[in-house]
Amino acid sequence: MRRMNIHVCAPAGSCRRYLEGLGAPSAAAFLDRIRSWLGGDFTVTGNERLIETDEDDRRGGRWDDAARAEDLMQAFADGATRAIVALRGGAWLTRALPRIDFSLLDRRSAPVTVFGFSEITSLVNLVACRRFGRGILDLGPAFIHYGLKRFDARYAGADAAPDAAELEARTARYFADVRAMLTGAGSSRPLPIRVLEGAIARGARVRFVGGNLAVLAAALARRDFEERIFGGTRDGDGDTTVRWLVLEDVNEAPYRIDRLLAHLTLAEVWRRVDGVLLGNFHHGAEDLLDAVLSLLPHHLGADRRLPVVGCDRIGHVWPMSPLPVNFPIRVDLDPGGHGELNVDWGAFASC
Repeated sequence: MRRMNIHVCAPAGSCRRYLEGLGAPSAAAFLDRIRSWLGGDFTVTGNERLIETDEDDRRGGRWDDAARAEDLMQAFADGATRAIVALRGGAWLTRALPRIDFSLLDRRSAPVTVFGFSEITSLVNLVACRRFGRGILDLGPAFIHYGLKRFDARYAGADAAPDAAELEARTARYFADVRAMLTGAGSSRPLPIRVLEGAIARGARVRFVGGNLAVLAAALARRDFEERIFGGTRDGDGDTTVRWLVLEDVNEAPYRIDRLLAHLTLAEVWRRVDGVLLGNFHHGAEDLLDAVLSLLPHHLGADRRLPVVGCDRIGHVWPMSPLPVNFPIRVDLDPGGHGELNVDWGAFASC
């Protein structure tokens, strides 16, 4: 197998505490661990300074917007880079999107896949709509630290967190999954679904777009976002597979979710999609899926009834399951409306 380069980056929230939780003395040491997990078929790059940088949410968050944008553009331009792994979601990337030249992807001769979720939602979608771009909504590995501490009852104490050995073992499994997806073997994390509203043809093929609701709503202000993300095809591929919108969010009250859905309604997003996948919605320990399901009819209207499926493995949850964006995925259902999204990982890796 030809050696692939994976570029590891921190384009959104700081990863300093994640490195500390791993017991990694530096970003360089962390990158060396990733190389050992992936094996000799892969090279690994990363801007150590940007990975180690801290943030201060009372002083603008991060102060390196231009450098973070440049780091991504260098990875886009490097033909040897076949994947970009965003270590964390968090914040501060959406404001930097205008600094990123996505046309660099059009000059590539081989695809590059971006892995990320939450604040990385827009980046994943904008890359995935380019001919040589691929996107996978998947947890940033730092979420294994931050997420378990916030949402797992075993680590509910203010100072509690997974120990370094557990965090390293789970991070190593994450990168093993990245390797498997890039080489066509596929993820070990399934995508179970259930029908919540309407009907879906068994064996239907669907392309999913979207991700985190709050980030998606903010990105709609970008002039080319709606046309590229909700247009009929990826640039140049001619595939008109029906398009569904995937949505998830965390720690947003129902009235705020309603306001975010209204942003999509005012942007006329619903007329551009053929169905909705609701991922995990929770506020602390409270499951908000039923609340979100009750809000949808107010936005879709009586003349726009869309099928809705649920998947509680997509969102700010552990373990999250990876979902390719803007790529045909088969929907397999049993007569009771339960089933799974099946990704042809061999096709994903080879296309």
